[in-house]
Amino acid sequence: MFSFGRGLERALSESTAKKGHMISASRENNFDALRLVLAVLVIYSHSFPLGIGGQGNEPLIMFSRGQLTLGGFAVDCFFVISGYLIAQSWERTSSPWKYMRKRIARIHPGFIVATAVSSWVIVICAGAPWRSTFDWHYLLDFLKAVPLLRDPQWPQVFVNNPFPRAVNGSTWTIHYEFFCYIGLAVMGLVGMFARRRLVLLTFVVSIVVLGATELSSCHFGSYGLTQVALKFVRFIPLYLAGVVYYLYREVLPCNGKLALVALVGLVVSARPFEWLTVAFPIFGAYLLFYVAFSRHIRVYGFAKYGDYSYGTYLYAFPIQQLLVHWHGGTVAPMRLFALSAPLALLVGAASWYLVERPFLRPRRKSDNHQSSFRSQVRAPDGSRLESPKAESRDHKLKEWISPLRPSDR
Repeated sequence: MFSFGRGLERALSESTAKKGHMISASRENNFDALRLVLAVLVIYSHSFPLGIGGQGNEPLIMFSRGQLTLGGFAVDCFFVISGYLIAQSWERTSSPWKYMRKRIARIHPGFIVATAVSSWVIVICAGAPWRSTFDWHYLLDFLKAVPLLRDPQWPQVFVNNPFPRAVNGSTWTIHYEFFCYIGLAVMGLVGMFARRRLVLLTFVVSIVVLGATELSSCHFGSYGLTQVALKFVRFIPLYLAGVVYYLYREVLPCNGKLALVALVGLVVSARPFEWLTVAFPIFGAYLLFYVAFSRHIRVYGFAKYGDYSYGTYLYAFPIQQLLVHWHGGTVAPMRLFALSAPLALLVGAASWYLVERPFLRPRRKSDNHQSSFRSQVRAPDGSRLESPKAESRDHKLKEWISPLRPSDR
């Protein structure tokens, strides 16, 4: 199996010079724009089941013959992008504890506040008695569920909506993504990043397992696998695809002809073979990174003034449910999308500025304070005195800034 990895590395290296520029770890990419577009795509996809109670007319569900919705496509893309960016974060973070602290600071504040808003503001606006939302058991359930990135038990609201009793049907993916963060940390701690062929092998095995699961579910059922296990079988290949693309970024060409081949592969897998979920981590991931790093599509610095995608994703579903509730039960999908998308983007922006961004800044202020203190410490000859700990920190910072050496072990 490792000879397969070596052969693939050799083939990629030989093709790099011929096929165009390579995927890069630089900040010149379109990830920020892509994530916001994907969040809006989830809103559009959800407008069908939330607005009219069915998704049979949703474009991708029709094209793929029931395999995947546009919302599912967007979630798959989120996991691929996350695998790439979080692998980069792992390599650029000096310790596992700092890595986990960064992940918690990015995910938990926005999730906790969004779930609190859903638990008290949304459900009360939907008609739940306000006294019931301040019940001790309700509060205790919230406190137990939210730190684990799970939804609490919602009151019985939206009962007359086409998609009844669901307050926020988007947040379930966050729980699985955080487990992928933990899994990536385990991979790094056991040294798999230093042996990238082992990561590639794990990715191939995960694709085989996904394919076998899809095949067995079509003919023999799921062999007793729980829904949680089936979700991990789906998400792990997607996440590993992003990790593999990061580790092999210096030998993976970003080429239009290969992107066309990947597009054809996706179309063929969707229509004749109906294996879109199996093909997506391979062909879909390449298309995604082609768009992210293409020199013909330049939306660099899209999130210069804020990254609204996470908040938009968190609040869109309850906003849509509330709009349907206020409209009396059903809303045409395009009308629901037109009404909900601007509101979700607005609330997503508020979430970024008021909740998410403040939790991403404290460490920077602390570092500036320490730097200012060190600048006041002088040696007897008047020169500035640096501690060994500060020199070590500066050395690590230079390593982060300098280009990462390719791992070809």
